[in-house]
Amino acid sequence: MKFKKNLILILVICLVISGIFLCYQAKAFKKEDVEILVNTRACPNCDLSGLDLSNYDFSGVDFSGANLSGVKFRQAKLSKANFKNANLRNADFGFVTFLSGANFENANLAGAHFVHANLSGLNLSNNDLSGSAFANTDLSGVNLKGANLSCASVGNNLRGANLAGTNLTNADLSNSDLSGANLSNSDLSEADLSGANLSRTNLSKANLKSAHCGNANLANSDLSGADLSNASCGNADLRSANLSGADLTNTNFENSDLRFANLSGAKLIHTDFANAKR
Repeated sequence: MKFKKNLILILVICLVISGIFLCYQAKAFKKEDVEILVNTRACPNCDLSGLDLSNYDFSGVDFSGANLSGVKFRQAKLSKANFKNANLRNADFGFVTFLSGANFENANLAGAHFVHANLSGLNLSNNDLSGSAFANTDLSGVNLKGANLSCASVGNNLRGANLAGTNLTNADLSNSDLSGANLSNSDLSEADLSGANLSRTNLSKANLKSAHCGNANLANSDLSGADLSNASCGNADLRSANLSGADLTNTNFENSDLRFANLSGAKLIHTDFANAKR
């Protein structure tokens, strides 16, 4: 009953006090859809765009196919919520820590904010997360296989995450913990990996053209067949890394530690090993 009264209060405030939809962004929400959500705790294919639904408990709620663009879910409880095929462009999931078991299959999450959220273990494979913000987000064990994270600002904790085949062009991964993650066949061209922990990470056949990996920890990482042409990896730790068959054309390894690294079959055209340990 409290849940129902509080959501009705939101509607009253938005409609009566301002005389316009204060929660309006790209498209106004529908009053009847809010009533459906209040009465049934399910709103498939509804239009709730722009609403502030922060702090509410939506555990297990069905939002499949709904227009949730610009919705604020800050600190909401969303465990086992169904967002399949939902439009979540620019939605705000800041400080959400209850997301376990949530379904984001085919959801559009471009420009979404996950600042200080806990996404550990979620399946976000093939989702559009371009331009999304993940500052201080826990992404440990998350499945981002085939996802589009171009121009995204990615969180610090990605230990063991599945990022195989992910589009991470221009992504900010600086100082992130990607140890043990799977980044095979991913596109990391021009990505910022400076200071990142990539130890024991699978980067085989990854595209790292013009990537920035200065001061990164790549010890024991698998970079076999990867393209690091024009990458800047000065002062990096590449001890025992597998660089066999990698393209290292114009790659900068100045002052890096490459002891025990496997460079068999690597393309070493104009590669800079100045003051590197080999």
